[in-house]
This record gives sequence, C-alpha cells and structure tokens, in this order.
Amino acid sequence: MIFGKKIQEEGAEVIKWLKNHGVKIEPLKISMFLTARRPRCAPVGGGFAIIESLLSYAISKGLQIAYRTTAWKLALDSDGNIEGVYVRQEDGTSVKITSKAVILATGGFQGDRVLLKEYIGGNAEYLKSILARYEVYHKGEGLRMALEVGAELDGEFGSFHAEPVDARSDEVEPNILIYPYGILVNIYGERFVDEGIGTVEEYYDYIAKEIFK
Repeated sequence: MIFGKKIQEEGAEVIKWLKNHGVKIEPLKISMFLTARRPRCAPVGGGFAIIESLLSYAISKGLQIAYRTTAWKLALDSDGNIEGVYVRQEDGTSVKITSKAVILATGGFQGDRVLLKEYIGGNAEYLKSILARYEVYHKGEGLRMALEVGAELDGEFGSFHAEPVDARSDEVEPNILIYPYGILVNIYGERFVDEGIGTVEEYYDYIAKEIFK
C-alpha cells in the first residue's frame, strides 16, 4: 500500500528522473483495451531498456556487478546486526561480502511451488508466471533471507496479479481479452462468471482469478 501510494504521489517525478537518465518514455497504445480514457505511457524497449540505461549510469558512478553470483544468506555480527551478505559464486564457493547496508531486491516467489501454496493456498502451486521464461529465477530467496533474521512480512502475500491467457502458448503474455464478446464456461459447460461486468482494463484481473478458481 505504501509503495503504491508513493507511485501515485510521485509518479510524474519518477518519469522525469528516468528521462534524465537516458530512458525514453512515450505514450502507450494498448489495442487490447476497449477504452482510452486513461492516458498511459511506457519505456521504449520495455523494462529491459530501463535496466540498460540505469546500469550504464550506475557503472559510470563506480558500481561493481557480480554476474552468475547468488546471494543466499544475510551475514550478522555478534550483536545480531546485518553486516553483509553471503553469496555463492559460479564455481560453487561461498563468499562473505561485508557492507554497511544491504538492499534485497526480489522478483517475488512465483517460481517456488512451496511458497505459492503456503501463502496463496488452494491449487496455487499450479499457477504459471505470465513471464514464464523468467519464472525460474523468482523463488523468493530474498524473502527467505529476510525472514531468517527476523524480518516481518508486509503487504498482501495471499493474492496475485492475473491475466486470462492461452495456456497452450509458448509466447510471453499470450493474453486473451476478447471474452466480453462471448461466454466463459467450465469443462462441464457451465457459465461461471459475468464476462461483461465492466471494461476489460478494469476487470481482466478479476476475470482471470475467477477462471483460476
């Protein structure tokens, strides 16, 4: 909630900051939505373009990057304060990196079936990431590391963002957003949701979760 509120209040400044650091932003044309009443914009080249631009800037400021290196445990001093992080290198050896501060940037836990079932419940272990090709990297390691040293959970862990997709497709985000033009039925031929409850852009998440149920 706090993060969402910050985006709402400071979104315009964030966009200006990104532009000043080489990220190109332009109006987004979304043909899949039925209405255009809400303006949208997006980085040219997607999220990867943001990473490339900001990475170049960070390296110019002296940032060091360790590729094929996985953080697996936070390091604590004798008083229980965080003093760094243990990382595992490509050859399997573990190294302790000492630091005054550690930021855990995690992509979530959608690649870990145990955590999916623990927090979302039901048949959540069968959920597949929309960005399936990245799913293997998002196993909640950062969350586990924080919880191990006493961090508290915050936010909604029992829900997820959903989109109706073609489960047979190997494409990234194969959305099916024409459902308001027909009816949705289960394997028994029973209609289970009001497909025309509202516009696609406002209810596709709700519809997808009803399909999952």
